This record gives sequence, C-alpha cells and structure tokens, in this order.
Amino acid sequence: MGFVLKKKNHKKEKVVFSIRIDRELAEQIEKAITNTEISRNEFISQAIAYALQNMEIDSEQENQQ
Repeated sequence: MGFVLKKKNHKKEKVVFSIRIDRELAEQIEKAITNTEISRNEFISQAIAYALQNMEIDSEQENQQ
C-alpha cells in the first residue's frame, strides 16, 4: 500500500525547524492537501515518517562513507 493521508487527533511534543524546498514541490504539496483536513505541517510530517519507514539505503553509497 502506498502513502495514505491520515487525520491525527492526538498531540505529541513537536519540534520546530525550517526547510527549504523547490517552489514546484511546495505547489504539489498544496495541491495534494486541497480538500483535505490535513495541514501542510501534518502532510510533511506524515510524508517524512512514511519515507523513513520505507526507504532503502544504497549499500554502495553506505560503503563509501
């Protein structure tokens, strides 16, 4: 199953930091969350969590470090 947006009702301790992303990516995020009850911050948080749970590390790159 792919990435599914979920509305979160519980609050966890949050950490604030800023990121810089391409304008086109920001526009895609805004379009993706249109007509949902998901905030930009929640979308990005869920997307990062999904990426971390599903990522694979390139073993060649890891060996070069």
